[in-house]
Amino acid sequence: MKKLFLIFCLSGLMGFSLVAFGATDLPAENSTITFLKSGSVVQVLYATEEQNTARIAITNSKGHDVYSEVVRTPNGFNRSYNLSGLPAGEYQVTVTDDKTSCSEKISVEKQNGFLSGLMTKRIR
Repeated sequence: MKKLFLIFCLSGLMGFSLVAFGATDLPAENSTITFLKSGSVVQVLYATEEQNTARIAITNSKGHDVYSEVVRTPNGFNRSYNLSGLPAGEYQVTVTDDKTSCSEKISVEKQNGFLSGLMTKRIR
């Protein structure tokens, strides 16, 4: 009877060890962050294989957030940010989720002259 009890306890311990080992051995879910820049517009492509929350922050050269948002997504998102309305200077677009953080720098140049101001207005 003692032998049977010992075998039962050992098998339970081995089963617990296998479950605990399997839990730490799971493959990590991946997310991919891509930045596409064109002038003062940056497009953020975020792909993930799981439900995730990502924070997008645009910071100026002094490190202050000029814009931020939190996006909850089941499989990713595609967002464009037009920085042309911001003062001229260097900005950083950062995407952060549970596992990673990725940044891209973008320069906003001052628009010169009367003509460039007219070209940015919407015609109705």
